[in-house]
Amino acid sequence: MKRGVLIICDREEVYARRLMDYLNRKGRFFEICVFTAVDALLDYVRSHKADILLIEEELWEDGLLGRAAGKIILLSESAKVHREDSRAVIYKLQSAENIEKEIMGCYAAEDEGEFPGLEIGQGIELWGVFSPVGGSGKTTFALALGEWLAKRKNVLYLNFESFGSLVGNGSYRGGMTDLLYYVKERKENLYSLLPTLAEKRQELDCILPVDYYGDLLSVEREDADYLVSQLERSQYETAILDFGCQTPALFTLLARCHRIFLPRQREEAQGKLAAMERSLRIENREELFLRMEKVLVPNVRGSEMERFLWGITKNG
Repeated sequence: MKRGVLIICDREEVYARRLMDYLNRKGRFFEICVFTAVDALLDYVRSHKADILLIEEELWEDGLLGRAAGKIILLSESAKVHREDSRAVIYKLQSAENIEKEIMGCYAAEDEGEFPGLEIGQGIELWGVFSPVGGSGKTTFALALGEWLAKRKNVLYLNFESFGSLVGNGSYRGGMTDLLYYVKERKENLYSLLPTLAEKRQELDCILPVDYYGDLLSVEREDADYLVSQLERSQYETAILDFGCQTPALFTLLARCHRIFLPRQREEAQGKLAAMERSLRIENREELFLRMEKVLVPNVRGSEMERFLWGITKNG
């Protein structure tokens, strides 16, 4: 697919080129052009059209480019980015990672179709991690698994816990609450918004837990199917689904997983596993229990965990 065109216009050339270098890493979505003066920008757009223009706020004037630029986003040195004209504004002095996420969010949030240069994915492997037993090391295992796989492919971790212990950094926005809102709204280009809802942990994109447990309880089977359809269109090759809430959609999502891991750190709690098997049998989903890969999770990270992860992913 032809890459989209993104223009950066800022009088600080060092800043503009460093931002360009970051956005160009790993052959991302754009052909990027940098300008430090409006006159040069105007000369360029007379014969070229941009999908996105990032322009220093002080250089912008309404009607400057006519229809020559698609989405216009202003770069502001002020952390307070609200404007009366509702023009999209990004705080330019934040991290390049956050700027990239906000660019994608500004574009995709307006339902303008596919994100420029973003190819629709060719499918995704869903790996579920679930246990009815507390203290099984479920989330520790799910994160370690995601981080391990993310060393060689694009991986998304999704936390479906009612009261998750994972928290984002101070600048983190998004998470499962926003994701489920878009699912309920049936947002057509949700797949392109996924990276903007995630926080980076090493190379792993993480959708962190809901703000309110009721958001998960409202997820129906149809919502689960829609979420999976959007994941399948995304650029992620594998998604790790960390289940910790028994919702009406739980077994629907588990059934869509290519692999299901049932982590444990002790031999007790056989009664809970038997109760789960009975519930699956009542719902005519006994095959899910048979598909579950029971794994004894090491207590610590390190070489033992790496050997363990290599063993279960060498064919994945």
